[in-house]
Amino acid sequence: MDPDNQTPINPISTPEPKLEPKPESKINWRFLIAVPVVFIFTLFVIYLFLSTTKIEGSLFYSNIANVKLMIPGGWEIDNTSNINLPVGFKEPAFALKKTGSACIIVKAEWDPDISNSIKQISRADRIFSDWTQFDGSWYIASTTDSAKYSYSSDARQYLNGEFRVSNGLRSGPFLLFMTNGKAVPNNCNDDFDEMLKTVEPYYEMVNLDSSSSGILVTEKVWDDNRYSEVEKSYEHLVFIADGSKERYEIMRIPPGTWTESFFVLDNNLYFPVNSYKSSSTEEAWQFDSAIYSLNPFSKKLSIVSGTATTNSYISSLFIRDSIAYYLIGDSDLARCLESYYPCPAGLYSIPLMGGDSILVASSSLGGWILGYVPDEKAFYLGQRWGDAGCASASFSKIVNSREESIVKFDGCYGADEVDLIAYQQTQDKIDEIVKKADASKILTKAIHIDGGILKPTIDDISSYASFYFDKK
Repeated sequence: MDPDNQTPINPISTPEPKLEPKPESKINWRFLIAVPVVFIFTLFVIYLFLSTTKIEGSLFYSNIANVKLMIPGGWEIDNTSNINLPVGFKEPAFALKKTGSACIIVKAEWDPDISNSIKQISRADRIFSDWTQFDGSWYIASTTDSAKYSYSSDARQYLNGEFRVSNGLRSGPFLLFMTNGKAVPNNCNDDFDEMLKTVEPYYEMVNLDSSSSGILVTEKVWDDNRYSEVEKSYEHLVFIADGSKERYEIMRIPPGTWTESFFVLDNNLYFPVNSYKSSSTEEAWQFDSAIYSLNPFSKKLSIVSGTATTNSYISSLFIRDSIAYYLIGDSDLARCLESYYPCPAGLYSIPLMGGDSILVASSSLGGWILGYVPDEKAFYLGQRWGDAGCASASFSKIVNSREESIVKFDGCYGADEVDLIAYQQTQDKIDEIVKKADASKILTKAIHIDGGILKPTIDDISSYASFYFDKK
């Protein structure tokens, strides 16, 4: 049943206005003072709203949710502070309401403990925008009463208290529900579909200076349909000022493979870039690699002189005493690292100011540099692979240009208790090695910017990238 047509509420009758004699004019000085104060406060509230959201015609921008979209006809912006979200959701970024209806659309975040609080009732429409795919489902709150309802696949049940959740592949969910607790009408659901088709990423730009204070992270943006297009698939630095929820783009990182770790030294970020050169034949594919330096304040981006190499792939970077150490091989190293087998690479060094690269040692493991242990004068290297209960893990150390294998595990585990015990013992050894090799660095998931200086942050922040600082 489609609840589109509902009984209208009877309008309240309005009495005819009466003419009253004009009162004697008196000046209320307290009122005259209060009016400009209220007016200024109102302007301030409007400014705060417009600084985080922009509306141009029916085009809506949010620098908190980092999206732009077309507002469906007949819908308007609503105040998020007046909204009671469905159970399992929090932190509404913005809301749209349908004029003359209880339909509402909200951009919000999942609650980490949502699994037992909601019940899936059916699937919702799958929607494609120019950038991403939205998969959706209909839910109700998980209660004793909800037990009588079962999952109905693609068939909607039009239940009181239902709400639709539609997720993009890399963004928080959009919610559709009724503020009066009734089932969502089809016309509201259709408007929701049309809105999702228009959703795109949106970030306002920012310039950092010595007065900037906040958090720096990196984020990925890419087009699911045209991910090979540089302008639609990129990685960038994002800044969140202290006390704000807005997320600003500082600058983009050179295109290439995704950068998962950065070394921070003297207000610069150092990282490898592997640029892919496509080819019509699979055998002809190749990478060109280099080590880059980036200053988020000046936005200066440069290549460490002497590191740009054609037909090469840099798998790992480590910085110690202003010297870059990196694992590099030819383009086939990238493909090898996706396999079960050890992948040889060369461990090279070069000053961060540039110069000639020097071969430190040839290694059988081209995965990543765990770190350097000064007492042993040893670099620790590792490589891992795993799939469907099977794994391989190899670790070695290099001292005086010689490689020594220290831990190795190959096989499948889980079916036999003996295998599980052996695997856990090996894992304990690996954890000890990683802890020892990481001892000279501070690892964080974000950077704290304070007084024009890049510092490690102690905040618990979710981020795919890692930042390494020297311990002082």
